[in-house]
Amino acid sequence: MYRASILMYHILDEPRAKNEAKYCCLPERFAEQMAWLGECCRPVGLSELLAGMEGTTQLPENSVAVTFDDGFVSTFEQAMPVLAKYRIPATMFIVANRIDGDNDWMHARGMPRRSLMDADQIREMHAAGIEIGSHTLNHARLPEISQEQKVREITESKTVLEDLLSAPVNHFAYPYGLYD
Repeated sequence: MYRASILMYHILDEPRAKNEAKYCCLPERFAEQMAWLGECCRPVGLSELLAGMEGTTQLPENSVAVTFDDGFVSTFEQAMPVLAKYRIPATMFIVANRIDGDNDWMHARGMPRRSLMDADQIREMHAAGIEIGSHTLNHARLPEISQEQKVREITESKTVLEDLLSAPVNHFAYPYGLYD
């Protein structure tokens, strides 16, 4: 089978402003969704999903991967216990230059400041089996920057995260879903 669903989350919290609501999922709703996935679907890690799509392993019916973009502290606080409870693998895409910082790329567009995970939290997620992927150095809009800047954003973010984890970082998510 070469089909699967990927669920992408950002912030597990109440929206603090109307314009960030589309990025938020209430923690209780997230817990309900993960309970349903654990019961009705076959949660797989992103590495397993990709291996299935490449044909090196067979994906089970109803495969679904869970991912998180950006590295918000709310994800660490709210998702970790739920994912562990339902034994759901997940992938967290980290903005490497914003570790222990905030979502400046969002509040530049009028959204509230939110804290991002620190290095210890990211290492704890990784130790708990959450795959860590790169989401560039600065959450750059890749089609809008030079080729040299793209290479730097992508390669250096991987290096920063691999140094932090002392482990390979094999996945990448395009900020804003934009690529060229």
